[in-house]
Amino acid sequence: MNKYLLIYLILALSIIGSSCVSLNKKMVEHSFSEAQWIRNGEPIVFEGEKWFPRDVIENLHDDEMLNIFIYNEENVYIEKREVRPYNRLYTKFGKYQYRLFEKND
Repeated sequence: MNKYLLIYLILALSIIGSSCVSLNKKMVEHSFSEAQWIRNGEPIVFEGEKWFPRDVIENLHDDEMLNIFIYNEENVYIEKREVRPYNRLYTKFGKYQYRLFEKND
């Protein structure tokens, strides 16, 4: 085997290996876990009303969302296009994923 081909092969494998490690780190950085109080179905209290988590995860780009306050150490969001009175609140569920909260009617 040509020694230049061997060097090229080793270099290519090194680059591929380091890319995989970098990709793995990025995946870990973007992993989310919901707070226990959300998984227990406990509401967010906002402006004197209770907002309950739904089994709905919406795919929304982070640029579409506006952080309006923090509740029990969780950021609470609305869609930027929303106006008062709000119909929906959200918490971050995953990358570009938000859990829906609604008032019980």
